[in-house]
Amino acid sequence: MIRPTVYISEPSEIDSKSLSILRSKYQLIEGDCEFKKNYSQAHSNLMIRTYTKVDEKAFEVFPNLQNVVRVGVGLDNIDLDICKSKNVKVFNSAGSNANAVSEYVIGSIIFSKRKLHLLCKNDLVSWNRFKFMGSEIKGKQIGLIGFGNIAQLVYKKLKGFDCEGFYVFDPYISKEAYAAENIIFTQNIDTLIKNSDIVSIHVPLSDETYHLIDFDSLSSFKRGSVLVNTSRGAVVSEKDVIRAMVEKDITYIADVFETEPKVRKSLVKSPNFIGTPHIASMTKEANFEMVKTAVNNFLEGRPVNL
Repeated sequence: MIRPTVYISEPSEIDSKSLSILRSKYQLIEGDCEFKKNYSQAHSNLMIRTYTKVDEKAFEVFPNLQNVVRVGVGLDNIDLDICKSKNVKVFNSAGSNANAVSEYVIGSIIFSKRKLHLLCKNDLVSWNRFKFMGSEIKGKQIGLIGFGNIAQLVYKKLKGFDCEGFYVFDPYISKEAYAAENIIFTQNIDTLIKNSDIVSIHVPLSDETYHLIDFDSLSSFKRGSVLVNTSRGAVVSEKDVIRAMVEKDITYIADVFETEPKVRKSLVKSPNFIGTPHIASMTKEANFEMVKTAVNNFLEGRPVNL
């Protein structure tokens, strides 16, 4: 009996050990993001990671496409409207990387507040201690834009650092469920920003959130505050944040970028910038869970769009 196929567009980005269950039921075809390697119109199942686009071109290549399995959480590289119109099911691995990303957020905040990003080998040789006079997280006001799986873990972990208060902006959650928590839910982002020493972004990229953080909102930041972006690069206007880092002495920590994998040179050169190449979820545990969850959702018929 011929097994149905799954075309994997980014095989090097997916933990093959986690695919054993899928491999027992499907023939796995290793391809590429441009759909040129091992391509066949017969493929009806597509597994992607981060840099594969599921758009009109993808449906031209795979006219019989029925299922898209996204190993990861964000769906901004998938045209959900087209998928819906063609009755194509989309599966992802929501929540599977939440702990890894939340740990990255906490670690990067500490890293920046203690000025470890300024460290060079000569500092040890010269014993340049006072270059690293930083500040503590204790007593700081925290702002969380979006309050999904990741942001809730960030909140839970930061409570252990005795932060003074938490401001949350998320119009899509039930505030009553968190009535007993030390959270102030704001009606707008501006109020959150004005009251926070540290702001962390946790929203998907959409028309609504594109350049959600622009120069107007950046102008409301406290001088010397920290902005962390592990969501999507285009949620923040990079041109505006480059300016704000100079004028407001803001530290910008970014794991995601508007034009990734390319990064603006002017951003990298900014003295208050800390950047990493989209690695917030890159732990062995999260990598395994992302594949496992996506595969299970696919095999058990739990799409996110239909």
